[in-house]
Amino acid sequence: MGNQFQKASIEKRLLATFIDYCILAFPLSSIFVWWYSFRYFQIPAHSTAHVFFIVVLVLLVSLCFRDIFGGASLGKRTVGLVVISNKPENEQTLPIGKRLLRNLPGIFWPIELIALVSSKDQRKIGDRITQTDVYIAPKRVRPIVAIIVAILSIGTFIGVMIVNVLAFYV
Repeated sequence: MGNQFQKASIEKRLLATFIDYCILAFPLSSIFVWWYSFRYFQIPAHSTAHVFFIVVLVLLVSLCFRDIFGGASLGKRTVGLVVISNKPENEQTLPIGKRLLRNLPGIFWPIELIALVSSKDQRKIGDRITQTDVYIAPKRVRPIVAIIVAILSIGTFIGVMIVNVLAFYV
């Protein structure tokens, strides 16, 4: 890799991933609210199973597509990171297929986390497969939209969790 890019620290990568998962966790937490209300109103169990299956499927697909637009997820944009190929002839851009393939192992996030934290070069399985790595963005521009969406998503997630807790006690 050229000297123009500085490799991202593991702390920044974990923070970006945390923001991404908080954004994706909102629909998941909403599922539990729906599931609880379905049980409360005695809607048949197979209806809740269908809703749960569809939402989990959407979440898994969303996880794979999180870097698809512009090569960086909202979490990476917020922290100021970018995914770049390790091949010198293809430094700047990644094809869409490579972006999807890079995030596919993330479905098994505990394994990805262990690979990221325990490897000497701090690369996850998806980075090894696609020969990519995460670097600090050359221009430290953090789009305001990404920051706002991340803050709203985290706030909404916390709010839904509080409502869930209160629902059990009221």
